[in-house]
Amino acid sequence: MIVIGDLISSYSGVYSESEPLSRHSTIRIGGPAEYFCQPQSEQELMQLLRFVREADVPHVFVGRGSNTLFSDEGFHGIVIHPGSRLGKLNLLEPNLLEAGCAADNATVIRFCADNELSGLEYLIGVPSTLGGAIAMNAGAYGQEIGNMVERVRLVDADGIVELDRSEMVFAYRRTDGLKNRFIAKAWLRLRKVSRDEAYVTTREILSKRKQTQPLNQPSLGSVFKRVPGYFPGQLIEEAGCKGMRVGDVEVSTLHANFFVNLGNGTAADMVKLIEQVQQRVLEHSGVKLPLEIHLVGFN
Repeated sequence: MIVIGDLISSYSGVYSESEPLSRHSTIRIGGPAEYFCQPQSEQELMQLLRFVREADVPHVFVGRGSNTLFSDEGFHGIVIHPGSRLGKLNLLEPNLLEAGCAADNATVIRFCADNELSGLEYLIGVPSTLGGAIAMNAGAYGQEIGNMVERVRLVDADGIVELDRSEMVFAYRRTDGLKNRFIAKAWLRLRKVSRDEAYVTTREILSKRKQTQPLNQPSLGSVFKRVPGYFPGQLIEEAGCKGMRVGDVEVSTLHANFFVNLGNGTAADMVKLIEQVQQRVLEHSGVKLPLEIHLVGFN
């Protein structure tokens, strides 16, 4: 029998034990990860994934943790969080961005604006990595990141593969064709604009988000996905759930599809509140709201 500790001791990259996952989630909730690994290169990542496959160890990829609820018990296995060296940005052509997918959205947007590129401003205020945005096909204000992706570079235990956009399917809040492989890099075709125009657009979108979303409070962003013909926030508000609270987790009074941690919230509070809101919306409108967030470490 292979013990995870024996396995991880031969890993050449950076890792820690019993790492609080609350430090790696935007809602600041979560127990410890048994092992928390931060590969800084594709080679380190490949080595780690080979170990994981060899020992059949539970594992999960985590970027900024902006749509992931970790259980209060944490995660038994290996949490893989890309290191900063996997977040390099380069301009290959006047409007072709080569982006390491550990880069966070705000950094990418600033780089684009400084290089007179537009197209990703709608992601400002969304605290995810670029890789997470691509995996989820993040969208807002009528735009989706899949429309700009030309190619991605994926890593798994068998090596590295690159996929053209024709080999992927960009759908609502998901990208099919990745086959649970880690997105290491992406190439995005953007629009040329002036630097001033890019920054003006960014500021306008951020201002709009601040007026309609609780950006100054810990949350996971949108809790529920849209159901065709309905907006989750509207359904939740119409069911009288705005301001509902379990423990220290509350349905935001600013945007009902955001649940905020008031300070000492737990995953158990969050799950109970989710269930209560789903039930009240179902009773009021007949709609079962599907989760957009991912639950990690729950039995």
